[in-house]
Amino acid sequence: MKHIWLIPCGPGSNPEATIESIMFQCPNEQIMLVNDGTDLDRFKAADNIQIVSTEKPGTGCAHALNTGIKALKDKDYDWIYRMDADDVVYRGHDRDKQAEQADETELVVAGSMVTPTCRKMIVKGLEPDDIRLA
Repeated sequence: MKHIWLIPCGPGSNPEATIESIMFQCPNEQIMLVNDGTDLDRFKAADNIQIVSTEKPGTGCAHALNTGIKALKDKDYDWIYRMDADDVVYRGHDRDKQAEQADETELVVAGSMVTPTCRKMIVKGLEPDDIRLA
């Protein structure tokens, strides 16, 4: 099962601890940072980190997530694991096992996972208007 970690980074955010915790849990994980108004230059040299930017800085977390999902929609990932830039991954949280048990048509917000299916997304845990696939 192929996955990537999606992290929106708003003004003033510092995703370093989040990235370190991901890499500590599973070395060589693929990560996408969405620049929504912070300096991510220090991560550009990393082989496993992709960076995309929102059109206008400071547009908010939902827009940054949509930008990341849109950038990944034609890529070959089964799951997109969503994290905030101040989250930490703890040992024992088996996202792959959680993903295997999830319905492939669900967008699991509370579980920090999303999966796009034919451009249609069903939101679980939030109102459908709160998250949009651009």
